[in-house]
Amino acid sequence: FPASIGAPLGEVWDTVATDAGVYFATSKQIFYVGYDGTRATIELPGTLLTMFAPGGPPVVALRDHRLYKLEGTLLKDWIRANGRVRGLVRKQPESYWLLTDRARLYEVAGQALTRRSYAAESALRNATPYVMIDLPDGGRKVAVSADRNGFAYALDRETGEFVWGTPFVKKVSWTKGLDPKTGKPLEYDP
Repeated sequence: FPASIGAPLGEVWDTVATDAGVYFATSKQIFYVGYDGTRATIELPGTLLTMFAPGGPPVVALRDHRLYKLEGTLLKDWIRANGRVRGLVRKQPESYWLLTDRARLYEVAGQALTRRSYAAESALRNATPYVMIDLPDGGRKVAVSADRNGFAYALDRETGEFVWGTPFVKKVSWTKGLDPKTGKPLEYDP
């Protein structure tokens, strides 16, 4: 963006492309450029954490746990999460899976959040951010995280069940491996 219409590129924290245009986010504003030439600046009511493109309208997550949906150039108040949001996946219109920084999984229906448990929750509680992907082996939808314990984990986004875990460092010395059904460490004595 030229300085006269928006933030310099070095200040952009996140970007989301839609069928109508592209959103560029800084810590306090979102700059929108439509493919039809439309431009807009959207002021954020707090500090940006991240933006998601979950398959419906883009979603803006703020550091204070509030989430907003972007509808064109309008920021619509949506929900307040119970922690900082690490992952958001759209299941159907108005139905989502939401994962927080405390590794807590919520099902979101409209504006209602319902806590759901899953097999590898305790192992992932302090994990790094999750990446949402569709596996090539039939399109299974998973949330993947590489944890500081040396293992990467994948959870099924629909059910929350443990899919796989694998070491991503050369040598893991604190355990002999992971239980292939639960994802829990084997022969580990804290």
